[in-house]
Amino acid sequence: MNIKAQTDLAELLRRCHAIVWDEGAMGNKFHLEALHKTLCDFMGVDPTAVWFGGKTVIVSGDFRQTLPITRYASRAQTIEVALTRSWLWPKFHKFRLTENMRIEKARQALLNCNASTDDHTLLEQLETFAAWLLSLGDGTDTTTDALSQIRVPSSLCLPTGCEMQGLIDWVYPNLATNCTDVSWLSGRAVLAPYNEEVDRINKTVSESFPGEEWALPSADACTDPDDTNQWPVEYLNTIRHSGMPEHDLRLKPNMVVMLLRNLAPTKGLCNGTRLIVKEVINKRILVAVIATGSHAGEVVKINRIKLSPDEGIFPFEWSRLQFPVRVSFAMSI
Repeated sequence: MNIKAQTDLAELLRRCHAIVWDEGAMGNKFHLEALHKTLCDFMGVDPTAVWFGGKTVIVSGDFRQTLPITRYASRAQTIEVALTRSWLWPKFHKFRLTENMRIEKARQALLNCNASTDDHTLLEQLETFAAWLLSLGDGTDTTTDALSQIRVPSSLCLPTGCEMQGLIDWVYPNLATNCTDVSWLSGRAVLAPYNEEVDRINKTVSESFPGEEWALPSADACTDPDDTNQWPVEYLNTIRHSGMPEHDLRLKPNMVVMLLRNLAPTKGLCNGTRLIVKEVINKRILVAVIATGSHAGEVVKINRIKLSPDEGIFPFEWSRLQFPVRVSFAMSI
């Protein structure tokens, strides 16, 4: 992001005392170093003697999780751009969080009420799963081989030979009956490693989802009119990209969708927010209910907006006028 020294944002950075960088494990080391140089420039200090312009920078994250997403990079190239590879990383003080607060809250809840045998069994299962997940991230799981192939415990697997439809039926049982329950829908999802599998699961569930369907085609166009003859609209309509809504978007009442852009963060409309579709007015306004977060239950209205993919992905620039949502019965990991 290009920040000019005389702007309000630059003045805000000069006045701030601390900067919190959440999910730092996914950050690129070059972004960290650019922040250091920018703050030193704004504060007028020597970047070789003062770190981050004298500001306190707090980076939180878990390197057991996803590292920086680097397009077309190998495993070694991905590791090389992680924050731990930056020359600034040794300047940080490292602190470890060792207590699993979710498990502790569940344990305290059991102590404060008349817990049944099933409740205690569930707590034991959560503790076992948390311990296995931790050993997996630390590389101490005894079932993981030299090629990093993981043997998932049988207790976490469906019966042998279960097909994709069996997984869908297990995650979304009695869909026709439960489809109007917002908490039931928002509390479950299928996670898949590849976008192709996500699209296939979403399509399968959408076809069996009850209700009248709204067909909502997008309006696609090349940014440069000279590219129109080489890349016609019919071709643009066929493009499916993970960061873009589909051209042929099909929604039904009570269907779960995910927001693809930060529209109004202060109102709960952030990238990744899950919504429950309620109505589509004249194919121009999407009425939905926020399903998760502090704004859960609030009704929002979303217009179609013009979206473009990141630069460098395609050999030409183009845009898609569409609702910034995707069906979200399944999500990529």
